[in-house]
Amino acid sequence: MINAEFVEKALLGAILSEPTRREDVPWLEVDDFTNPLCRALWQHLQTGVPPDFTPPVDYVTLSDALRSKTDLHQRLTAPSQIAELQIHAPTRPGSAAYGQIIVEVAIRNQLITLGLKIGTSMGQSTQPNHVQWFASIEAIAHLRRRWEHTQPPPSASSVRDSEGSHRALGPQAADQGDYGLQSEPSRDLAAAETAVVKSAVHDSPKGSRSRLLAHLRPEDFSQPRIATTFRAVQNLASTGRHVDEITVAWELTRDMNDQGPGLDINELRGDALGWQLEPGHIRTVKNALMRRSVAMAGAQLVKAAENLKADLPTASERATRSLGDASMAHLLQT
Repeated sequence: MINAEFVEKALLGAILSEPTRREDVPWLEVDDFTNPLCRALWQHLQTGVPPDFTPPVDYVTLSDALRSKTDLHQRLTAPSQIAELQIHAPTRPGSAAYGQIIVEVAIRNQLITLGLKIGTSMGQSTQPNHVQWFASIEAIAHLRRRWEHTQPPPSASSVRDSEGSHRALGPQAADQGDYGLQSEPSRDLAAAETAVVKSAVHDSPKGSRSRLLAHLRPEDFSQPRIATTFRAVQNLASTGRHVDEITVAWELTRDMNDQGPGLDINELRGDALGWQLEPGHIRTVKNALMRRSVAMAGAQLVKAAENLKADLPTASERATRSLGDASMAHLLQT
């Protein structure tokens, strides 16, 4: 196994042997490097191709130049350290491939930092910060564009494959995996979700069903059985069929294998005093959705960035969608 620092040293060693290889990685930035010596050398290269980079490299002169520009300990920029880079460089290096690895690691580290920041944002404030969410969406988009800029032009077959995978990423696929976020809802949230779905079943108060169906989706609920029940109400209403506890229970029975269990007939009937809909119930459901969506976005970024086999564009799209859901839920309330 190797780490990013090993790849950085291989790239700089290759450039020391042939400075024109720098043109293979025009998209690399100083902040992409983690190794102090490699970072200092790349910063030195930003002025073009310095004379001390012209083969054969004068390690002493180059070491003095680095020492005058940085505050690194002289041991880190010693001539022997620079010489070691060139000595251990691959004989037939792939500069562009090395640069892509370096950028990928840098982007993954930035996504981890961003994901952790997003995931903790709701815990630091009781007020949703949709401005920060939009800024995070733009930051994710910037990193995704940068990643795509480093990739070679796709072949016709890879374009078709990517289009197919993009089409497959529907709302259900975007939410696959609990990312460690599944937990029992609070008592207030459980009561609010129950009141909302029973109000939709019984249209009580009158006219509430249409309003609830217009502003809520099954995915907005934290409890799977509540979400499945709301979907059944949605299916019945959208096709003009009668909606009450009997027809909803039958719809749930028909869809058991595909959707999973919903509320049973006794729960659907219930005591009206136990689920009277209040304005605060909808707000509670939406606030919980915002928090879950933001936490999901942060967890998705961290999980995908830490997994080197995970596809960065797809993970970025999913995190962006989760943040978009949170922003939309906030805007609908305001």
